[in-house]
Amino acid sequence: MYKEQFIKEYGECYSSFDAARFVDRNWGKMTGLSNRDKDEEGYFPDEVETFIEELEIDMDDFSQEWGDVREGAEDWEDEDED
Repeated sequence: MYKEQFIKEYGECYSSFDAARFVDRNWGKMTGLSNRDKDEEGYFPDEVETFIEELEIDMDDFSQEWGDVREGAEDWEDEDED
């Protein structure tokens, strides 16, 4: 379901960083979890793991990019508070 939406947005040539950004933006819809649950290290709900497998992205690469996306999100949140 989300694979088709992802391909529509990013095309056939995408990276694990693209997937991490997509999951970050669609976290609630994909998982039914709150944004606070995004920061639980080393844990990805089954919906996310299945999505990454469907895209044939290495989970270790995705995890690394996920960390970068989440760090960036924290920076944006800090800027919003200023």
